[in-house]
Amino acid sequence: MLGDALLTAPLSADVVTKRGDQGACQVFLGERLLVTATREEAAAQKSTPEGLAGLWAGRLKHALSGSYVAVSAGASVDVPLGEGRFVRLAGPGQAKLVAVVEPRGVASVRNFGPKLWVAGNNPGDAKLRLATADGKVTVPIRVRPWAAAVPGTITVPVTAQLKPGEWADMAKAAVACSVVGRPGAEVHTDLSAVAWPSFTARVTAQAPNCFPIAALTEVEAKVAVQDIAEPSQVWVSNYPERVKKARTLLRDEIDAAPRAVRLLWHHVNTSPEPLWIGVRICNYGAERAKFAWTGTAAGPGDDEVYIGHIAAAGYLDLFRRKAAMILELAPASSVEVDAIRTPPGLIASGVASLALLQGGQVVVEVVAHSDPPPGSAQALDPGARLPERQTHLDFPGVVEQTAEYKVGGPWTFVHLGRTPGANEHGRQLLGNYGVLYWLRFVLNNPTAAATDVELDVEGGAGAARACFLLDGKLVETPLLNPSRDFVAYKWHVEAGKSREVIITTMPQSGSNYPVTLILRTPAGQR
Repeated sequence: MLGDALLTAPLSADVVTKRGDQGACQVFLGERLLVTATREEAAAQKSTPEGLAGLWAGRLKHALSGSYVAVSAGASVDVPLGEGRFVRLAGPGQAKLVAVVEPRGVASVRNFGPKLWVAGNNPGDAKLRLATADGKVTVPIRVRPWAAAVPGTITVPVTAQLKPGEWADMAKAAVACSVVGRPGAEVHTDLSAVAWPSFTARVTAQAPNCFPIAALTEVEAKVAVQDIAEPSQVWVSNYPERVKKARTLLRDEIDAAPRAVRLLWHHVNTSPEPLWIGVRICNYGAERAKFAWTGTAAGPGDDEVYIGHIAAAGYLDLFRRKAAMILELAPASSVEVDAIRTPPGLIASGVASLALLQGGQVVVEVVAHSDPPPGSAQALDPGARLPERQTHLDFPGVVEQTAEYKVGGPWTFVHLGRTPGANEHGRQLLGNYGVLYWLRFVLNNPTAAATDVELDVEGGAGAARACFLLDGKLVETPLLNPSRDFVAYKWHVEAGKSREVIITTMPQSGSNYPVTLILRTPAGQR
């Protein structure tokens, strides 16, 4: 209170005493009450309220009659690293004030008349020493980095308009990439106000030997159509499917741009505690990594068929619209782009594509954490080197098949996931989970009457679901089993004509593959 009052440059004549309630006596500086001398306090010092207040007022009058300098600093001057802070001055002694900082490597000071500018040069502690002809004072200086660097605006390039739920998930990853936390930082992002295409997010962070920060950032999606390379490989994180403790489940490298991969993960938490299961991207390169990311994570849940289906259907719907977001990751840093809190006994599943557009030495990991992952990009440990690939679970990511059906002839059968893919290490991908099937069907109608051709889907190995991209639409099946099939689609073929159709599908986690597709004429038209 006195410090603030002195910054108004008062004179000694501004110090007055006045009687207060219950026999107390008060000291004022102008209109500002500074202190009250009560009967009890005065008695303890063997004085009267008037005498004690007069003593205090006299000392203050004497100080104000000299060449004093008032300083706005509190207990310390806190200066963020790389920034500066003003220290306000007042009083007639400013003209002869000498200000120095020791040690100079931590901070520096410049005198701008009624203000001092203290700049933070390196993390550490220093002292601001102020001296006039009549006295000296020392003020501590603390220079610390912010716990996280939070940009005022985060612009997210996206290649197509996103649905609300998709934007909420992708915006979380975009904020995590753009906000860079210090080592050990706890970063929390409030995304409760997510709206398309822009919203305000609140970011808070704290870290050891750092200043805590609470900041608002404007997050905005900018739609710009861009062709993104389609993955030719699929990386599968399902071995082991049952996770007993926190660990890295998959690790593989994208050595240089341009390269695109599809990532599938599907795990059950069999540990006694919750695990956060998700994807981490690490940039070990010397330049910023720029990449396109699109995908869907689902869970937690106890129905593995349903959880796997939600992830696959969400991914194929994004794929259908060519929807992805473009993110950048600083060198020597990592970011968690998706993580689901998975209680014991429950399942987390996901499918995503990552296309590296710029940079190299990017490592992709599927990780089970015992604690919530940080909500921001994190610096890698100093001197961190590119790790060896932990798993060899990369497989051919695309299968192309052609089939023909002739109206009036035998049915045509196409099996999904029946022939497993294999990689260069001799491992097989049973069921071909996560492999994208491009199916080209030629429908011939040599008869004299127009007819329909239907696509029937049958499960053969147990409970399963499937989803397809047909004629620009996403088609999903209900639960299938060996005794229950589903007519997913029908095409009309004119008499004496042929029709070519393209179907895209993908064996999905949690379901039992192979699944069989049957092209046939509807029963009523045979």
